[in-house]
Amino acid sequence: MKKLTLLLTVLIQAAVLQAQDRGLGNPNSIYIEKGTFSAGINGAYRSFNAADGMSILGLISNTDGKLSLLSMDAHADWFFRDNLSLVATLGYSNTGVDSNTLKLTELLDMSNKHTRSEKYSGSIGVRKYIPLFNSKILAIFGEGRLGGSRGYSKTYAVTERGKEGSYTDLYSVSLGVIAGASVFVNDRLAVQISLPVAEIGYDWEKQTEAQVKESSLTGLTLSKKSNLLGIEIGTIFCF
Repeated sequence: MKKLTLLLTVLIQAAVLQAQDRGLGNPNSIYIEKGTFSAGINGAYRSFNAADGMSILGLISNTDGKLSLLSMDAHADWFFRDNLSLVATLGYSNTGVDSNTLKLTELLDMSNKHTRSEKYSGSIGVRKYIPLFNSKILAIFGEGRLGGSRGYSKTYAVTERGKEGSYTDLYSVSLGVIAGASVFVNDRLAVQISLPVAEIGYDWEKQTEAQVKESSLTGLTLSKKSNLLGIEIGTIFCF
């Protein structure tokens, strides 16, 4: 763990020197002081209920079903140096889809499909803030993050014999780099936006079908492109 923290710190410090060379101000000016703790929580919930053969965008027809999406995460930072912190994050997501009747462009029938998925995630990382133009209000940041997740998904159809489908255990680990910007709106509260820019990860899925047949799927991810779907906007409170 100490070697990983040291490596992430060195990489972020190299980015700090580049920011200084480009005239963005003195990166050693204080944005958040050593000894500060910060914490934040983000969450979202959406629920949709379609009935009586609802048509959506002319592509999905004869829709009767429900969709629910829940996601939330909490994070805490401890600044062991000025502008440099250890970050810990915990997350949870839950998705439910119940399709009683649904046809996609009249070609694909997705009726009688029910899906549930639940996932817990966590990460730890090192984050470096770089004040812009010696400001104590506005800064950019970079973070190296080691994370993992554990969850499940199940898909089934309701038949005369009861529920028939498959159950899948989900695992993943990843090492990534995140970049973002932070702005204080008062002395204690800051709004932040972040975007993953590079990631290497490994996923493993173990599936059981009809409570008998077992299969597995593994995957390796290596990405050096920004993932716009991973944009996060949230707030932190410093104390």
